[in-house]
Amino acid sequence: MKLVSRTLLLLFAVFILCAVLGLACNNSPSAPRGLYRITHDSLERGEFVILKMPLKRIAAVAGDTVRVTPEGSYINGKLWAGSGIPRDVLISHWLEHYPFGTYTLKPGQLWVLSHNPLGWDSRYFGPVDQSLVNATAEPLLTTEE
Repeated sequence: MKLVSRTLLLLFAVFILCAVLGLACNNSPSAPRGLYRITHDSLERGEFVILKMPLKRIAAVAGDTVRVTPEGSYINGKLWAGSGIPRDVLISHWLEHYPFGTYTLKPGQLWVLSHNPLGWDSRYFGPVDQSLVNATAEPLLTTEE
C-alpha cells in the first residue's frame, strides 16, 4: 500500500511541476508519447494542439480539402499515414466513423489526426472547432515521430 501511495504522490508532484514549468506529458498512442512544452503558436498544419481532450495533431486547417475514405483521410489529395479506419471497426460497426466524403474546412475548423490506426480523432468525430484548443505543444522528448 505504501508503494501505491508513494507512486501516486510522485505522479501528483510531476503533474504539478509540469504545470508550473509549462509542460505537458502525453502517454496516449494518438501522438508520440513523451514530454511537450506548452506553447501558444499559430494554428497551422502539422502543429500539435492540446484540446479539451488528449493531445492531437492538426492535419488540416480552414480552406483545406479533406476526403474521408476507408483507406484514410486525404488532406489536399495526400493520404495521411495511419489514418485508415481499421478493418474490424468497419466490419463490426462497434465504433462509427465520420461519413465518407469530401469536405472543405470552414473558418475556425481543424481536422486532427494521429498516425495510430486506433487513434480517437477526426476520422470518428469530424472537424474540431478551434475553441476546443487550449494550447499548442512542441515535442521536447518523445518516443517516436
